[in-house]
Amino acid sequence: VRSDDVTQIRRRKNLGQLIESVKKVASGVTNGNWVFDDYARGSATFRPIRVDEYAPEHLWKHGGKWLLMSATLISPDEMAESLGWEKDFAVVRVPSTFPIENRPVIVAPVANMTAKSKETEWPKMAAALMNVADLHPDERILVHTVSYQLMEFLASAMRDGGFAKRVLTYRSAQDREGALSKFRRTEAGILIAPSMDRGVDLPMDACRVIVVCKAPFPYLGDKQVAARLHTRGGNSWYAVQTVRSLVQMTGRAMRSVDDRCTSYILDAQFTSNVWAKNRSLIPKWFSEALVWDFQKSKLTRPRSHQ
Repeated sequence: VRSDDVTQIRRRKNLGQLIESVKKVASGVTNGNWVFDDYARGSATFRPIRVDEYAPEHLWKHGGKWLLMSATLISPDEMAESLGWEKDFAVVRVPSTFPIENRPVIVAPVANMTAKSKETEWPKMAAALMNVADLHPDERILVHTVSYQLMEFLASAMRDGGFAKRVLTYRSAQDREGALSKFRRTEAGILIAPSMDRGVDLPMDACRVIVVCKAPFPYLGDKQVAARLHTRGGNSWYAVQTVRSLVQMTGRAMRSVDDRCTSYILDAQFTSNVWAKNRSLIPKWFSEALVWDFQKSKLTRPRSHQ
């Protein structure tokens, strides 16, 4: 039914746009470019595996020239390919202005944190984390775990090891900001976190130490991630995501030229996998800060006190 009512016209237009969007999603599901969660919880989320075919219409056509800026632009070629940019482009790189001596990234592979190594390697990681805490008794420490399961294991071990007053965790995305706020107020707090690799600003004394307990490989249990890995350029995309997350993890507490933060990478998967296979993706300014001659025994030795 036709109507001259402005509200009805807008509603009809919105419904028309919604129908077209649903048609596109349905087509994407049919041709295998979309994944969706099941309906067990009464709803479903649809996500595209690739967005390159949609970017020209929904992004690139809206501008003649584009400037993309990022401190973690790991691979311009991979980004252009993933976003469907087919024209020429130029890349401008600038060095980090943060002094290397203020942002050391200590490589100390104390445990091999693969999916099959939980029984043997997680206790090693917990012991190393307690030694890191002993080395930094008066500083706030942010610990990246990637998963809630590892977070719970390390938090429990830390509390049993005498760090109960320092350890903070959270159990859902909704509790994340509250835990972060409490961390900022807790002297020498240790925040063990599965999801704070980005969007977190902890300058100066808000945090002085970062610990990466597990290399941040994208989770293959996620349908979208698993499907994207097996499409064109999937391996390159997967490596870029890993390196970007790792760099972002260590940057949560190094926020200005006069700031300082010591980072530890404790997962052996960094040396045997990320560094061995994809060191060309790691930014020069990050590689320059890597410390390879740290005495790993400082983290693997039995603690002298509880």
